Amino acid sequence: MSDDPFPDVPADRLSTGGWTRVERTSETLLSIPALRVEGHTLLYEQPDLREAVRTVFERVDLPWRFFFAAGLSFTPAPTGFGRSSLFPVVLAAARREFASDLRERGFEAVEGGRTRRLHTDGGGRARLTGYDARFEADTIDADVAAWLAVWDREGRFRLAGGVYPTGGLDSAGVALDPERYREELFALIRGVR
Repeated sequence: MSDDPFPDVPADRLSTGGWTRVERTSETLLSIPALRVEGHTLLYEQPDLREAVRTVFERVDLPWRFFFAAGLSFTPAPTGFGRSSLFPVVLAAARREFASDLRERGFEAVEGGRTRRLHTDGGGRARLTGYDARFEADTIDADVAAWLAVWDREGRFRLAGGVYPTGGLDSAGVALDPERYREELFALIRGVR
């Protein structure tokens, strides 16, 4: 395995899907005397939909479709039981933070609840949580779906997920394909290592 704390992402899928990387960040998530946790995140946006909506509604500028992948690094590195005992803590914190991030981006009525498992291309078994949310502004009343996946593969915690619209952008003259968006997002999540 590479020492790079950033996750490997499916570059070919991102390129052919027209995704653009908009952020590459590292931040300290927790620092106490016995433990330091850092998050290393890559954020991608599919800009075509954003531009189509912005053309009609100049004041509405949102990344309607985005995908992120993050790797967590721990100092000191957890081993054995310590690592497995961290998973529920990481999962709960990731779910809270993801819902909070959706609200900060302007989405309202964020509700999570759907859960399932997703096998990744790298052999991991991710816990997948689905969310529904809304965006209301001007004459837009849009619904979105969001998914968050969390898994531990060979001592590496990975998080991946994203958002896509499911309805309500008709007034912008934008044709949506939520099923295709979901399948593309799941393929991107599965490709993270």
